Amino acid sequence: MEEQSRFYVVKIIDEYTVVIDGGIEKGLKEGMKFTIYSLSDEDIIHPVTDENLGKLEIIKGTGEIISIQPKLATIKSNKLDKSSNKRRIIRKNNTISMLYAGQRGDEIEEISSSELLPFEDVEIKDFVKRI
Repeated sequence: MEEQSRFYVVKIIDEYTVVIDGGIEKGLKEGMKFTIYSLSDEDIIHPVTDENLGKLEIIKGTGEIISIQPKLATIKSNKLDKSSNKRRIIRKNNTISMLYAGQRGDEIEEISSSELLPFEDVEIKDFVKRI
């Protein structure tokens, strides 16, 4: 099965979930990661050489396949808002080490899970490529 290099958004389920026009028949598998993007209207021209560098990719998010069918795949956003990480410290007292070694106990830092971000302004016909 030959893998196509670019796919399209064919259905928007919600702000976190889209369906693309590729599936098992195109070599896709659950867990594969993708970028969803559109292209700028204007070509980018190099200011010195006047070479046409192409259109700018406007990234709308990243996601991974959570469900796969022969000709369709469902992609869910996997981008996390790292600013929403909340840290808390848990102290675990190890009584034996405290008694015999005079230690205060172990300190463990735990990071809570981040908030999942939605795709940004995703539209039908946006481009999708594997990352």
